[in-house]
Amino acid sequence: MSDPPVQRLGSIHLEDMAIVALTSRAGARTPVHPDLDEDRRARLRSRLKQIGRHDWPANLQEDPLVRRGYTLRQCLRLVVALMLVDAHLAPSFAIAVARANEGAFIRVMVDHIAAGPDVAATQAATDLVAVLLLGELVELVAEGEWHAAEPQRVRFTKREQLADTPSDDDFAHAGQRLTLEIGTVAAAVWRWLLDRRLMTSAALEHLAAELAASDPAHGYVPGAGPSRRR
Repeated sequence: MSDPPVQRLGSIHLEDMAIVALTSRAGARTPVHPDLDEDRRARLRSRLKQIGRHDWPANLQEDPLVRRGYTLRQCLRLVVALMLVDAHLAPSFAIAVARANEGAFIRVMVDHIAAGPDVAATQAATDLVAVLLLGELVELVAEGEWHAAEPQRVRFTKREQLADTPSDDDFAHAGQRLTLEIGTVAAAVWRWLLDRRLMTSAALEHLAAELAASDPAHGYVPGAGPSRRR
């Protein structure tokens, strides 16, 4: 008996998914979905196309069926890129970070989704938050040290420990820090997908099985530099 086809989200729904992701709130039972006028939708659509020109979250070489829609994994990839671009990072750098840390991002997001809203609400203090080192001018004056700090690597820390991160060796380097609430966003997007019946729990089970079969050590794969636009 053949395996069921992998569930995919059609491109017609990507703008709405982006809206849900970018307006998510921790602990919210129902995803927020404000109505946007055509001008704002057009600007959001332009951002999605801009990300796609960097062959993210997938391309035909990697996934020959991508034109049928995005898998759950690819949806979460796109969500991460949207969060980084929303933080005013250049798309080329944002996608390089999303690509290099894809395994770690997806694992944390799926764990948060699988925990369910009740557990997530009671364990908010220990929820993992992604922290990214940022710097442009610091690289000019401390190039060797800055590259040794692996600025594309995302670190994960419990929310209650965010105030302590400067004393941690991983966060002791000069530069700014960006925090990303990836669990909150992933949970909101997943609830929306279920509520709209755009995917079923089988999609999450399939992705969880993929992660279980993969090596956690591959959570971070250093990239060759900023992503190049097609």
